[in-house]
Amino acid sequence: MINSTNSSIGADFDRLNLRECLRGFTVFKPRRPRRRVSKTTKDPMIGKGKVTLVIDPAKVVPRVKIPPKQPVMLTNFKKWFYDDTNGEAIIRLNNIEDI
Repeated sequence: MINSTNSSIGADFDRLNLRECLRGFTVFKPRRPRRRVSKTTKDPMIGKGKVTLVIDPAKVVPRVKIPPKQPVMLTNFKKWFYDDTNGEAIIRLNNIEDI
């Protein structure tokens, strides 16, 4: 990091990186490609099998399911008031009939 001393998150990240370097990358494993040599396709310049570097996909967390939004029950809701004398909540709707 450029300047990790100004934030605690940056300092924690620096400590984690240092620990990973010392222990051989146990948490953050670098993606190293495998070398695959083709048996059928030959490289015309060398005369040997064509070399392809294959990187395995990273292990990631599956997508978290988000619950659907709950429908709004009061579509004509305007505001609510609290009545101190009765201790009740009064709901004011958009239409005039509730007055």
